[in-house]
Amino acid sequence: MMPATPGTTPVEIAVLWRHVNREMRALMLRAGKEYELPPFSFMLLRHIKEEPGVTLSELARRVGAAKSHISTTVEHLVKEGYVEKRSDPSDQRVVRLHVTEAARSFFASLGDRARGVWAVVLEEYDGPSEEVARFLQALLEAVGRACARFDGEAAGAEAAEAGEAAETARAARAVDASGAEEHTAGGKASGADESARAAEEGAVAAEVRER
Repeated sequence: MMPATPGTTPVEIAVLWRHVNREMRALMLRAGKEYELPPFSFMLLRHIKEEPGVTLSELARRVGAAKSHISTTVEHLVKEGYVEKRSDPSDQRVVRLHVTEAARSFFASLGDRARGVWAVVLEEYDGPSEEVARFLQALLEAVGRACARFDGEAAGAEAAEAGEAAETARAARAVDASGAEEHTAGGKASGADESARAAEEGAVAAEVRER
């Protein structure tokens, strides 16, 4: 249910945005039920349209789903006449997926349906349509800046982690070098002590012989 008075906090705006999306989707469904596909099927069909010749394995990686599930859905799209399979000319074992003319007509009808729905919505909007256009353009630009901000923060965090790792590695090398120097110095001192002891023992032995 829509709130009586829209709020302005991020949470309230997010809830309002979900309401708008849900209602717009419902309008789209009412405007053309005969063209409706299950959401997953529609997503795969759109991927195949945007990347003609994609394979089942590639499609599974793109959408992050099991290849068996992708294969079942694609077979349904083939039976519906939206997708056709073609063998790769350079390797007959590879099967590539392409949309059909029916699929292209389907996407064209989606565009017509969206334009029709928006025309009705703008007729019902209490204000000039230019106002809606300016808001959506401003929102799109804000989303772009937010994406850049998140990307910059992520890059900064990665750089900081790399710097910390490099500093840790330098500190470890310094400790290893210091230990090696102490070990070398200790070895030299031990050798000197042994030489002095040997010299002292030799002197005692010579004194005994003279007696």
